Amino acid sequence: MKKVCNDLFINALVLLLVVGCSLPVSYRQADRKTMGDAGNIRRYDHRLGMVRIENQTPYRDDRIESTIFQTMNSILEQNCSRLQLQTYKDESAPLFFNALPKSDAGIMNNFILAQQGRENGLHAILVLRLTGIDVLEEKAGIMMFRKSKYYLQIQVISELLDTYTGAKLMNDTTMTRLKIDESDAENIRRAEGSADPLVIEKLVEITSDIAESACRALQTSQWRVMVLSAEGNQVVISAGSAVGVEVGDRFDIFDGSRIIEGADGETFVLPGYKIGEIQVTGIYPNRAEAVIETNTSVPSGSIVIPAGFSFIE
Repeated sequence: MKKVCNDLFINALVLLLVVGCSLPVSYRQADRKTMGDAGNIRRYDHRLGMVRIENQTPYRDDRIESTIFQTMNSILEQNCSRLQLQTYKDESAPLFFNALPKSDAGIMNNFILAQQGRENGLHAILVLRLTGIDVLEEKAGIMMFRKSKYYLQIQVISELLDTYTGAKLMNDTTMTRLKIDESDAENIRRAEGSADPLVIEKLVEITSDIAESACRALQTSQWRVMVLSAEGNQVVISAGSAVGVEVGDRFDIFDGSRIIEGADGETFVLPGYKIGEIQVTGIYPNRAEAVIETNTSVPSGSIVIPAGFSFIE
């Protein structure tokens, strides 16, 4: 009987040790509060920037870009609530909207792009690349009875970049394939840079799907802005009355200085601990002044979120 009790005690002790060691970090008790995912704060608008569309195909008809732009612009503005859209065609668009930061090898630098975006008060940046408009021919049947089947294939890559972390809220490759007859295949091939009506029709469908996905991704993402400057117990944040911020609003401040590198070499900001609280005292369209309510230092670049949200104990 004594041996059985001892065995039970040892087994229970081992079980507790195993469970305790296997707990994920986010579920362990922490001395300080960290920032998690609280979802969208409905009171404030998101600001989305749509940069110049990259057409990487041989087809250079202006209707291709204008179709993608008009479809995306229309759906986002009509169907995506609490969204403020700024595009590369706006007179007020920042310069980088039409000249994305890229390496010598032509690879986009997401970290610099995110930094430029948040400095301009954007919550996310939408990047679209048209990477393929192709006519495919496939043989079907046996021996002498083999016949050709033709398909129109279009591919678009879409990325939605969170400007406060550099992470991708959306990273999709959308491809559609439409069966066409031989005459349509020849017409598209002979276009020599012009856009066939079938191409335009499929571009509208693809872009519509991408716009809906981007809207969902943005509206379920966390609303946050940044500290632009700090002096004494006063700070200026990168959001104002244009997105719904009002005098008296309270925000929590989190450390935004931790930089990490992903497996593929991309760089991201890892939001850290809560470091302070502020209350808005002065308001402008795209900026707000606030006073620090805690006895802490708040450096420029810190991340700002509505008070009381996204805490993991």
